[in-house]
Amino acid sequence: MAQKPKLDRYAKARIEEPNQQLPKSLLKPGSDPNSDLCYQRIFEEDNRKAQHLAEAIAAGAQLGRKVYRIRNKELIKVLEVDFAGMIHIHRVSKATIGLLADTETNKHSHAYLDLVGTVEEVNKAEELILNKVLKTYSSVCYPVILMPPTVYGYEMKIHENKVSRILGFERAHIVRMEMTSGAWIRVNPNPPHGCKEWERVVSVYGPRENVIKAVSLIHQTICEPMESFEAGNDFEPTCAELIGGKNSGEGSEPKGSKQTEEAEHKESGDVGKGKEAASGSGQTNK
Repeated sequence: MAQKPKLDRYAKARIEEPNQQLPKSLLKPGSDPNSDLCYQRIFEEDNRKAQHLAEAIAAGAQLGRKVYRIRNKELIKVLEVDFAGMIHIHRVSKATIGLLADTETNKHSHAYLDLVGTVEEVNKAEELILNKVLKTYSSVCYPVILMPPTVYGYEMKIHENKVSRILGFERAHIVRMEMTSGAWIRVNPNPPHGCKEWERVVSVYGPRENVIKAVSLIHQTICEPMESFEAGNDFEPTCAELIGGKNSGEGSEPKGSKQTEEAEHKESGDVGKGKEAASGSGQTNK
């Protein structure tokens, strides 16, 4: 009986992109990590993985692949020191795990996870990643951990004296809003460049409907009873599709969309930086 609640929890902690079409190879190796989508690390110890995967498929297994967007602050929990956490997940699941980033994801403190293997291997890797992050949250209140690679983004400026209303005691309220809406919410602790000292930027990410719901919850939290707030259609797709640089149909830019500003976040920086000297055990960089 304990297995069903566990599976329900995993299901609520991820949002998969329907009918996701991915090519066999995401990109050419050696891309510039500062301007292009680039593998920061590939976790694979089997030098004959392609052959073994082909043999498994010939024997009846199904090829599986999933690509997700993850926040750096959650990714750090999975990686652990010297990438030990992700190496363990790779060894247990047998799935090949790619860690990717580009200019856009670094700007928003996000990254991509590329899981490849048999369906069973990919599902196992996904389960282990979710389990490791969910352990850091309450069993009844937790945000979405894995998002589709394509999401909408929305930014709003608030007065610094309203930040505590959004965060709540020990960040409990912001996590509750994230769980209710299915979106990610980030409050920049510093004023945006060129703006007033008391201004703070709240960034919201997720599928369009989830972002709208999160913005509504934020409005209810920070606005006084007589204040009005219009979210309108001011949403921008902050993520082009993982491949090709074109937005998906749902992610096409709506009228009136505004350009999001860069928000530095001390809690989690660019993926792969600061870990360059980590042990290469169990990893093959391509």
